[in-house]
Amino acid sequence: MSHHHHDHDSHPQSGQSLSFNEKGEKLLHHWLHHNEEHAQNYRQWAVEFRHYKLEDVAALLDLAFELSQKINDALNEASILLKSHGD
Repeated sequence: MSHHHHDHDSHPQSGQSLSFNEKGEKLLHHWLHHNEEHAQNYRQWAVEFRHYKLEDVAALLDLAFELSQKINDALNEASILLKSHGD
């Protein structure tokens, strides 16, 4: 099983000060990337479960992948809107 590190520290490095919108853009970028990694894992594991004739499990992982893509669509739209608002 693959493990990855979750670094959810959204605080700027000492001496730096981010505007609210800049911080929001960084968070949205992080969430998009992080969620895409999970989505790809769901897709890969669906293949593995199919290999072991566990189609019902694979189908639910396919659904999780599709829902993750919808989440990413919403996060991407939020990022675009945030950028359109400027600082």
